[in-house]
Amino acid sequence: MGDEEMTRKLIRKGASTVHCKDHLGRNALHFAVCSGNMRVVTMLLKAGVNPNIKDNVGMTPLSLCLMRRPMWKTANLLFQHGAVLLTRMTPMDTGLFIQFVMMCIPTKEEERILRLLVEKGALVNDPEAPGQRQPLHFAAMSNNCTLIRILIDLGADLYAKNHRNETPRQVAATFKCKEAMAIFEALEGEYDRRDSETASNVTAYEHFNLS
Repeated sequence: MGDEEMTRKLIRKGASTVHCKDHLGRNALHFAVCSGNMRVVTMLLKAGVNPNIKDNVGMTPLSLCLMRRPMWKTANLLFQHGAVLLTRMTPMDTGLFIQFVMMCIPTKEEERILRLLVEKGALVNDPEAPGQRQPLHFAAMSNNCTLIRILIDLGADLYAKNHRNETPRQVAATFKCKEAMAIFEALEGEYDRRDSETASNVTAYEHFNLS
């Protein structure tokens, strides 16, 4: 579906043609996203193809973009034309953001996509995540130090607990991820120092007001 001339012909034939699906439930936009052809993706979106349409396994064009060919430009274009982060299909559905966290390296491109997803409403701290496993727990268990730093910068809760009452640092310890443990220990130490300084400043302020 990377052929621009074919796309123009489909669009000229009308909505019934451009919106038709194959045996997998995928339409022209699904295939254009997989091919990475931005011109065709743009043409189809301008023609009114729904960016939130699901195939037979629940994959939207945005899902395919993130899972098959992660490109910030494509993801952003889909959002500009109405794509949304769909709600979970079942309580055990990890959701698109956590799925992307689990599969990304992350490259610089993937980091931009992570930030875009959060900007568009993805939750870095997700109270409905299956098993209370947050993105930071998955980064910890894979010893992905770059991803840990990105998630912390995006506001991930350093002390979030999963269904086993484990923080990300404890998950890193369970999986013997030494580099991740070192990062968490340093971050927790920094947070503790800040809390201590804040408490000291509050005490000093209260003492000053009482004197």
